[in-house]
Amino acid sequence: MPVYETFAKRKQKAENSGKPVIYRDDILPEPFRIQVVHIWRNTIGYEDGWFAAGMFNLRAPWARMNETLATEMGLFTLWQEGRSDQECCEQFLLRQDNVDDVLSLIEISFRLVAGPVREHQRRVGNQTRWQPADDAIAELNYRFREHGIGYQYHGGQIIAVNSQYLHSEVVEPAISLLYDANFDGALQEFMTAHEHYRKGNYKEAIVNAGSAFESAMKTICDQRGWTYVRDTATALIEVLYNQDLIPSEMKNHFTGLRSALEGGVPPLRNQAGRGAHGQGSTPVTVPDYLSAYCLHLTAANIVFLVEAHNAKP
Repeated sequence: MPVYETFAKRKQKAENSGKPVIYRDDILPEPFRIQVVHIWRNTIGYEDGWFAAGMFNLRAPWARMNETLATEMGLFTLWQEGRSDQECCEQFLLRQDNVDDVLSLIEISFRLVAGPVREHQRRVGNQTRWQPADDAIAELNYRFREHGIGYQYHGGQIIAVNSQYLHSEVVEPAISLLYDANFDGALQEFMTAHEHYRKGNYKEAIVNAGSAFESAMKTICDQRGWTYVRDTATALIEVLYNQDLIPSEMKNHFTGLRSALEGGVPPLRNQAGRGAHGQGSTPVTVPDYLSAYCLHLTAANIVFLVEAHNAKP
């Protein structure tokens, strides 16, 4: 449903004007959880068929949400006192302390919203009392931002956000380009990198980010029939430059970019992530800001390369 900006919200926004937004990833406030329940009810409906009977098997999404996460957690049901799948899901969302488990349920639910629920709305002609799937996803992301929660739902996953500007201007375009251009391998690796980052696996995040970067370049070469002897980042970058993916008359202008492509993500991955070579006798500690930098740099490079590929005849 449309977001209503109350007087209290307008006042708070005015008081916070000009102040930096600090995103939290360790707490999901109760008002946010309740708002997600409202989105579920408005989009999926009530399990007892409160919406038009016979239009849709309303139990199916709730049952899939409950059974999917309960199975992965090694439980029979998400909430022992729940009298229905819907109540189990809602009570788990409202009362579960573990943030990652709650986010897992939200992710599962919005995959259903983006898939079968959207398809059902398209097939039968959405009723005005149902919240359209796309609106539901947009509202979820608005609620994340509204409460300063450092996550967004995009591309079928909840991914970490520590800078809203970088996320909207760099990360989201990278995901969309990879998805739309059928860069399946690079997309999967990039989303896996974000999943590792969200769970605090910073070395693994860097390794997968570098793999996504290399996969994007290999896909461009494969789609265009450009041969490469080695599939290292440096070798692939050389092929793309030799094939004038960047116009030759602009090479001097992009000298700095080439240095960033060759000197940014791959060395970070090799030195901090250590790839498949092992980290030696002393464990390597990677700070979160280094991992975040690697993800953002990867995303920016992917956006440039894919857009250059799409623009080239």
